[in-house]
Amino acid sequence: MATSKILQYRHKTLKDGTHPIVLQIIHNEKAKRYSIARPCLPEQWNPNKEIYGSKMPNYKNLNFLLTKERKKVNDIITKLADSEKPFTFEALDRLYKGIARPTSLYGFIETLIQELAEKGRIGNKNVYLDTLRALKAYKSTNSLQPEDIDYNFLKGFEHFLTKRGTGNGGISVYMRTLRAIINEAINRSYLHRDFYPFTKSKDEKGKYNIRKLKSKYNPRGLSLLDIEKIKLFDTDLYSHLRRSQFYFLFSYFSGGMNFTDMAYLESKEIRGERINYNRRKVNTGLSVYISEPIRNILDYFVSIKPTENNYIFPILDSEIHKSPQQQKDRIKKCLKEYNLNVKEIQRQLGIQDNLTSYSARHSFAQTLKNKGVSHEIISQKLGHADLKTTNHYLKRLPDDDIDKVDQLL
Repeated sequence: MATSKILQYRHKTLKDGTHPIVLQIIHNEKAKRYSIARPCLPEQWNPNKEIYGSKMPNYKNLNFLLTKERKKVNDIITKLADSEKPFTFEALDRLYKGIARPTSLYGFIETLIQELAEKGRIGNKNVYLDTLRALKAYKSTNSLQPEDIDYNFLKGFEHFLTKRGTGNGGISVYMRTLRAIINEAINRSYLHRDFYPFTKSKDEKGKYNIRKLKSKYNPRGLSLLDIEKIKLFDTDLYSHLRRSQFYFLFSYFSGGMNFTDMAYLESKEIRGERINYNRRKVNTGLSVYISEPIRNILDYFVSIKPTENNYIFPILDSEIHKSPQQQKDRIKKCLKEYNLNVKEIQRQLGIQDNLTSYSARHSFAQTLKNKGVSHEIISQKLGHADLKTTNHYLKRLPDDDIDKVDQLL
């Protein structure tokens, strides 16, 4: 059990020669100190009784304050001991300083959601909101605390999600979000690290390993023959599929640019023979050489674009979709329509492999790999930040070396 003591801290001397009076708590040979009263000279302090001596002005009132502080901290130590949970200086600090703690885990998550919304991080906000809804469906109680998230809780949550029809990929997203929430609770001193329920090790008993949740979805790049079919697909008879065909081919030719980055692509990011844009997922600046196929696609969308709209593709409208949430909802709606359309293109062309918006990105990488392009260049083109999928974080390569591979597509 932790012990407390009030002492004159002789290791620190102030300018007037006095020493601070501190409340010191010892636990497992580690100390936590709080400066609690007026500093004094050595002769004004009684170290045996842990009080001010009579030589200290107003010593009676000061000693009364010391008695109150001693009782306050001892009551906290007793409360923590009675809780049958490990004593932590974080918990002591929270109770002693009166740091406001959320009434429950769900209350804490709602706070994080609000903070994300205020920062305009709508994507993360929605992921946290989905996780909160799933947690409430699993455990509807409002008394759940961060320290209640242990191995058994996580295994139960996993089983609940599986029964609900969630695949391993979806469960992994929920678990990684919950892990981020627990980490933030630790960072804010709401939870001690001893309660951390996750691990990266396969054999750590009583800890939950997210890595075992491998998605069965294994995206594949299309063959060159299938890519050629999409390039040559005559949309005169299927005009409603033309935009989706061009979206797919633009992504393929531009280094696998994803749909969200395409949606936010503005006219000002096109300069001469290059597109300089920011990959939003990893906040990385990328530069794409405008090859002839890309130029043809851009020319088409510029020809149908309203002059007052800042965006290249008819996904977002700068006059309509102004807030981050409006933009998020619009992109989600257009992506759903895009995926439905590429499924129809797949059926019309007799392509056997599953076709989605993301197939363009994988097909781009697969094509370059098959043509002997190094993983370093492929990684650079994809905008990977650190990558296990392209080995490791790789140094930036000259634009000239990267641009040459566009002619292979």
